[in-house]
Amino acid sequence: MRFSSLTGLMALVGFCAGVVAIPIIMLTQADKLFEDTFWFVAFLFTFVGAPIVGAVNGVLYGVLGYPIYRWITRRFDVHTYTGEFAILSNDDAKEI
Repeated sequence: MRFSSLTGLMALVGFCAGVVAIPIIMLTQADKLFEDTFWFVAFLFTFVGAPIVGAVNGVLYGVLGYPIYRWITRRFDVHTYTGEFAILSNDDAKEI
């Protein structure tokens, strides 16, 4: 897997983890969140910030982990993917 594909995949995984974390953050911090006078700002920050922070964190792990990934896949005979990940368009005319 190339560097751009790995970092893109890790960004997607981090973004999804951030989306999943929103209800967990809301449930665990509900007593502190709604006590504040400006609770909507904290709510909005969590709702928007969690996926962004997750994606940035995923890219960071992808950048830092890529040399280890390349070393492991070159050193050991493990099943690896090659090439680029691409977003494919969904063409309704070609459906079965």
